[in-house]
Amino acid sequence: LKIKPLYPYWKALRSGLACYVCVSINGSNPSCEDPMDGAVPVEAPCRQGRSGYAGLSYARYCVKIKGRRVSDGQKICIRRCSMQKLGGIHTHCGQFHLSDELYHGCIATCAQNWCNIGRSTTYPLIVAIVVLFVFLFHANQSLCP
Repeated sequence: LKIKPLYPYWKALRSGLACYVCVSINGSNPSCEDPMDGAVPVEAPCRQGRSGYAGLSYARYCVKIKGRRVSDGQKICIRRCSMQKLGGIHTHCGQFHLSDELYHGCIATCAQNWCNIGRSTTYPLIVAIVVLFVFLFHANQSLCP
């Protein structure tokens, strides 16, 4: 069982969107692949550069890109934050271009904290709060005879 520090979650609630951030090419980062595990870092707040602006701005979306490059079959899984979403849709599956290369797979965008996990799960903040309360309850029980 891996327990993450709670600070990034509290910070995310105060200062903007929090997204999982990782890259895996041909399985090079198993923590980033589906199912994703708790070792993937959270960027909170997520900040991105914008065309025509100096400095960084708070990102508005989390993104998950998963696909296979058509030219050689290379597999990618990317989780990050973004300033843009996919037009009026949340998910696109099929062919897409990334760095001038054609891929077949899916791109998903979302606008909630930690939503680019890829599978529907309880938000880590809720889990962390429950674990904290259980720990405090048991610590209190052991201190009080």
